[in-house]
Amino acid sequence: MGKLRKAIALLLAVGITVSVAGCGTGTSSSSVSSASVSDTTNDNHTLYNSLDNFQLYDENGTLLRSGRNAESEDKTMVSTGKYEATKIGLQILENGGNAIDAAAAIGFALGLVEPNASGLGGGGFMTIHLANGTNRFIDFESCAPAAATSSMWTFDEESKQANQSSQNTHQEKNVQNLANHIGAKAVGVPGEVAGMLYALQKYGTQSSKAILDPVIQLANTGFTVTPTFTQELSDSKVRMDGYPEFGKLFLRSDGSAYETGDIFTNQDYADTLGLIEKNGVKGFYEGEVAEKIVNMVNLYGGNLTLEDLKNYKVKDTTPLVSSYRGYQILSAPSPYTGGAALTQTLKVLENFNLSQIGEESPEELSLFSKTFQVVNLDLQKYLQSSSKTSSSSFQNILSSNHAQDLAYWMTQNPNVQVTLPKSSVQVIETESDTSCYSVTDKMGNVVTVTQTVNDSFGSSICADGYGFMLNSVMGDFSTDSTSLNCVSSSKRPLSTMSPTIVLNQDGTPLLSFGIADRTQIPSLAAQILTKVIDHQKGLQEAVNSPRIDPSAIGESKITYEDRFSDDVVQTLSALGYQMTKSDSWDKATGEFQGILFRLDGVLEGAADPRWDGKALG
Repeated sequence: MGKLRKAIALLLAVGITVSVAGCGTGTSSSSVSSASVSDTTNDNHTLYNSLDNFQLYDENGTLLRSGRNAESEDKTMVSTGKYEATKIGLQILENGGNAIDAAAAIGFALGLVEPNASGLGGGGFMTIHLANGTNRFIDFESCAPAAATSSMWTFDEESKQANQSSQNTHQEKNVQNLANHIGAKAVGVPGEVAGMLYALQKYGTQSSKAILDPVIQLANTGFTVTPTFTQELSDSKVRMDGYPEFGKLFLRSDGSAYETGDIFTNQDYADTLGLIEKNGVKGFYEGEVAEKIVNMVNLYGGNLTLEDLKNYKVKDTTPLVSSYRGYQILSAPSPYTGGAALTQTLKVLENFNLSQIGEESPEELSLFSKTFQVVNLDLQKYLQSSSKTSSSSFQNILSSNHAQDLAYWMTQNPNVQVTLPKSSVQVIETESDTSCYSVTDKMGNVVTVTQTVNDSFGSSICADGYGFMLNSVMGDFSTDSTSLNCVSSSKRPLSTMSPTIVLNQDGTPLLSFGIADRTQIPSLAAQILTKVIDHQKGLQEAVNSPRIDPSAIGESKITYEDRFSDDVVQTLSALGYQMTKSDSWDKATGEFQGILFRLDGVLEGAADPRWDGKALG
């Protein structure tokens, strides 16, 4: 987990308690340990539970691993990281909306129920496959303010000296006080509202009122606080102390934390959505909301302006198209690296017969680990090419011939440890919080989205009185001025986010998925894709399977979920890997939400049981 996170025990209720009135945007109802609500109070939320009959956790506050999937024969399916968002998306479909309508509603809903991960103050990507065969990639990633430069941060003296003495011209520097992740100089121009409204207008069928009203209602009625959300709030308490508006939004008026089973309302968020519903994109990027965003950033010493907000533009382009064993892969295009890393990983693995190697065998896991390391090294070299980088060089590293060369090198050097000098790599050690979801409709439209505020609760700066947090996108830039990913005016940073759609040879969809994390997105995608395609697993079975996290750079190190057999672990250790055991269901391996279009015509929605995800169809 990242440096910003601290191991703090879950704050779980141990019995029925008297309801406590919250501050302006939060209300605590009676809290009990099992998400039921006491009927002994006069609270408006008595007997209300936004999870309905879905049992997410037990009486001890432990997440239940079953019941996350869904099946559908009527061609509609939604899978998101929160039950309430999934329910709203399905409601939009049932009311005649298409997948893009539902995706927009889900995006706004997740900003309410998963504010640590995404929201109005963030950005992201949307990959679309329309029923007519058109494929689009909507880029609404947050961007740097016009005045942004790397010199706006102060760097640690130690890293400055290391940079001056190093022979390596590509050198990351440590920003003092993590100011590129926390505070005003971490904030970029939010893109989510513009992105959702653009997709809705261009490819949707419903009005903004139709998709926003259910979210506004939920914000006013409230949602049930889960053990996961309790932990997120607890982990962020230390940052709330430095940013009182943050605490005002997410703590009770007496400064105490909300507990599992409480009902959390956000009337400020509802009012902000009302402004967006009434005034469209101008309701966020101009007027009182925009002024509040700029005022809050300036209050803490930032450089965001009203012109930055007014000038934000959504990019509508084509996705990166590649293939794996005859299937077409649609993912994030250049210059973003998530789609490239997934493409290159799959092209390398395509040179090996995984079905014969054996699922979750030491041989397969070793192959995965080395492939992920080799691809990471190759992409880092590409990123460091800076001015030499071109579209042709990008296509070259994604070619099948290049992948064959990498695979050949791996087979000829089975005992060689893949290393990458740490001094040449941008290593981000803060926690990344992200939302992901997939949706499909009866017409055959498929949408998958990944959206984020970057670090947990973004920059820790709240748009006070408007119910949402501002992103920390500036932390995604490199502090190396020679890097392809260096900071510059109005630039969007590179990202590993890669919402992906897999098509059959006839162009019909096979799989749609998103992954929430930072470095593990390509490796987790490859692990699950190969289980579905090479090992013929169901999607929920693949999502539930134990994972490895080979993300350590410059080491032959594998962190693994504690559900692999001892024989597998011991064999990998004998091969020279540093094996580190993690939780049986480790959240650090990433979060997956997706839809599988099975050959029998049934849709299978899968949601990650490591988190709060739920699929409905």
